[in-house]
Amino acid sequence: MTPLIDVVFLLLTFFVFSLVLMVRAETLDVELPTLRGGTAAESRESVTVAVDERGVASVDGEQAELVDLPVLVSELLERRPSARLLIAVDELAPAGAVLGVVDALAGAGITDFALLGRPAAEPGAATGDAASQEPTEPSSAQENAPAG
Repeated sequence: MTPLIDVVFLLLTFFVFSLVLMVRAETLDVELPTLRGGTAAESRESVTVAVDERGVASVDGEQAELVDLPVLVSELLERRPSARLLIAVDELAPAGAVLGVVDALAGAGITDFALLGRPAAEPGAATGDAASQEPTEPSSAQENAPAG
């Protein structure tokens, strides 16, 4: 018979790992910029487009060419209708690469997405490891609007 303390530690470990994996941006090696405004990311299924510091785009961890990006994202969103499109951009990525991704998506009619970033430290709060903080989505005022 297993002692009760072993069972408790097993459950504790399970819940800790579950919590860590619940809200996670599926990005490659992307250092998110710090954002002052915004809200904490919702824990729901997502499709993530990442742009690394070299300007290379990837969709859910798979490298993608800019011309193929709208098709890949559309297929993933069709397969996962409740998923939200998130764009994670490395803070050192060229602005032209980011605009290219947004333009390619908008050209295909994909205009409902959110940008990911790290939350800024609260004034007077102890500064911790910023990489361990959960991603932040921009507030609704900062989200993109369809071009028109």
